Amino acid sequence: MRRPRRKGFQAPPDDQPKPELPQSFQPTTEISFELSETSQLQLRVYDLLGREVRTLVDGRKDPGVYKVTFDASGLASGTYICRLEVHRADAPHGETVFHTRKMMLIR
Repeated sequence: MRRPRRKGFQAPPDDQPKPELPQSFQPTTEISFELSETSQLQLRVYDLLGREVRTLVDGRKDPGVYKVTFDASGLASGTYICRLEVHRADAPHGETVFHTRKMMLIR
């Protein structure tokens, strides 16, 4: 059995998410992200036509490091977009940070 590969988003104090590599996987991968403060967030995966194929996280999370497994079984080989949307409640005017990463599913 293969170990899942990891992808990551990190929201350090400046809230600029940063990825981990590699960007290709088969058929599961682990997506990690770190929050510096309590936030409402969504982590979704889209195909290249912009259709949502999975919602991995949708809710409020406390500060910390999180890991989510994305199981792409049943999806076609190809490129997918992982989008992290973080709503910072304590930021002026309720700032929202978006960050995206390409992922290549290889069978």
